[in-house]
Amino acid sequence: MNSGIIYQIYYNHPQHGMIRYIGSTTRSLTTRYYNHVKAFERWVNGLGHTIAIYPFWQRYGIDSFLVEEIKEVRFDNRDELRQEEQRCMEAMANINAVRAHRTIHDKRNDSRQYYQNNRDQIRSNMRTKGNQRVMCECGLEYNYSGKTCHIRTNKHRQRMELISESNNNNQ
Repeated sequence: MNSGIIYQIYYNHPQHGMIRYIGSTTRSLTTRYYNHVKAFERWVNGLGHTIAIYPFWQRYGIDSFLVEEIKEVRFDNRDELRQEEQRCMEAMANINAVRAHRTIHDKRNDSRQYYQNNRDQIRSNMRTKGNQRVMCECGLEYNYSGKTCHIRTNKHRQRMELISESNNNNQ
C-alpha cells in the first residue's frame, strides 16, 4: 500500500475571498511545492504549460500564498489517490480547471458533449480532409479517406513489389 498527500495552495484575498488550488502528490509536500514554483518560473518565461494557480501567483505574488496538507491518503494505485483528490475538490471551493479523476462514464459523456457542441465543424473537416488527394509511395493517388482500401488493392501490392525489387537490385 502506498501513501500520498492531498494538499492545498491558498490565499484568503481580502476582497475576493479564498483562492484555493487542490492537488495530490506521492512525494513530500516541500518537493511538490518546489516543483510547482519551478514550473511557474518556466511558465512566466513562456515555456511549459499552466495550472490554474499560476495567473493568481503572477497577480498577487507567490509569497501571498500558503501551502498545507489537507490529508494523507493510503492507496493501492494512483487512480485511488486521484479519486480522493477529486472528492476534496468537490467538497471545497477551488480554482482547479481540470478534474483530478474522471470515470469512464464521465469521459464518454464529455466526448459526446464535445461532439454535440462541435458536430458541424467535425463533419466539415472530415468531408474536406477525406476528399483530399494523397500520393502513395507506389506512385498512385487516392482519397485520404480511402487509404486502407488502396493499400489492399492488387495494383498497390504489385507496384510496391516492383519498387522493393528495384531497391534490392540497386544495392
